[in-house]
Amino acid sequence: MFRDYFYKRNVNNAFIRLVCAVIAAALAACLLTAPLNKSAVFSYADAKAETAEKLVRKKTANVKKPDVAAVSCGVYCANTGETLFSKNPDAKIKLTGISRFFVAAAAAQRLPLDREITASEEATGKKGGLGLQKGEKVTSEDLLAGTLLMGADDAAYALSEEMSGNVKNLASLMTGIARDAGLKDTVFRDPVIDGGKSVTTGADLEELITISMESPNVVRLFSLDEYTVPATSKTKPRKLTPSDWPAKLRKISGVEGALVSSDGGGKVSAVIYYEKEGLRLYAFLAGEAKGSLLRDVQNIMEYSESVPEGYRVVKAGTYEGKARVLRGSVRSVAAETGEAGYVYLPAQGSNSLISTKVEFKAVKAPVKKGDEVGSFIIMVGDSEAERVPLIADENVPKGWITSYVGVPDSLALVALIVIILLSLIILVRRVRIYRKKRKKAAERQKKIRELAEKELEREEREEEEHNRRGWHF
Repeated sequence: MFRDYFYKRNVNNAFIRLVCAVIAAALAACLLTAPLNKSAVFSYADAKAETAEKLVRKKTANVKKPDVAAVSCGVYCANTGETLFSKNPDAKIKLTGISRFFVAAAAAQRLPLDREITASEEATGKKGGLGLQKGEKVTSEDLLAGTLLMGADDAAYALSEEMSGNVKNLASLMTGIARDAGLKDTVFRDPVIDGGKSVTTGADLEELITISMESPNVVRLFSLDEYTVPATSKTKPRKLTPSDWPAKLRKISGVEGALVSSDGGGKVSAVIYYEKEGLRLYAFLAGEAKGSLLRDVQNIMEYSESVPEGYRVVKAGTYEGKARVLRGSVRSVAAETGEAGYVYLPAQGSNSLISTKVEFKAVKAPVKKGDEVGSFIIMVGDSEAERVPLIADENVPKGWITSYVGVPDSLALVALIVIILLSLIILVRRVRIYRKKRKKAAERQKKIRELAEKELEREEREEEEHNRRGWHF
């Protein structure tokens, strides 16, 4: 049909082929750049042999197992699932003030962070903490931050009331949690204002901390350097920071969170979260001499860090491919590792078990540089050991309307230019054809006039000849 259309207008074959070739090229480009996979997540895996070649063994010092003053102590490695350091795991321990850590952990699992809680008269009567006012409304996240950062009595009490109505019910609830976890030597009696009434063992305490740290919100809030409670109808904004001893412990390299309580008689107990180069350790010290707390924490952490076999699998800033961008000015964005990725193996573990895979998310524009666009996943055997965030290395603004069908702005611009050029070519051709037709028409009119003039001259000559000869016919 199109061919006949052009032929009727005297367009030559070369021009027809040119137009068809340009249109075909534009269509092919659109098809090639259209999304091939519309799934939200897609991934690919490296071969194990290739991964093993990239491993960099972590260098650790040969650290002697320390002798600590604590009655009981333990360090658990979340990476390998092993206890790296232990002292008197069967010793009976009075929980004292560190029981508030477990109140916060129970609340984090049972209460939404945005739950609005009204402070009761009983909660506001507690000494120290947030300074809650009777009838003041705060969120459960505010109370969790106060409990985990400061060991705030009033915050822990308000959480206990919200969870169970009163402290007595809370003690039964938390003892039940311990029983469900198989911890038969743990009994909670007054988890908020605990004068040593709640008891456990070193082994149970390590397990309780491990269970508590499974909550991402506990890890996040416990690791904060500061937290601001927004202004309420009763008070101005409050800035929360770790109290005295936790602040001192955080100065030790790798210590991200700490809660310390006094056991009386110059003794203290502490719960510690340590993270460094991907190594995550949960530690406790019970019945520790206050004067040796900092030294002993430093020593057990240095020792525990040297025990597992660690490898750096990927460096920070390593390019790992491109993530698809929906409705963006470009179809994809380069992704790189946001931090170094490490893996730690248990005793007798082989690095041949280490493999990696990359998982991208389909992200919508606009994308900012540094936004997370996927994950670099480190596997040990068939189990996921670590996730390293993949981040965008450039900004991607929203695209034109053509981006909704997967055509980036650059290609849309090329297509637009092609269309304009084709339109101009066709227009020029049409103008030339029109002018040619007008020229031919003018030439025909001129010939007609010339023929008419000649015929008229011939008739005039014949008439003159007739008149000269006197012919009347």
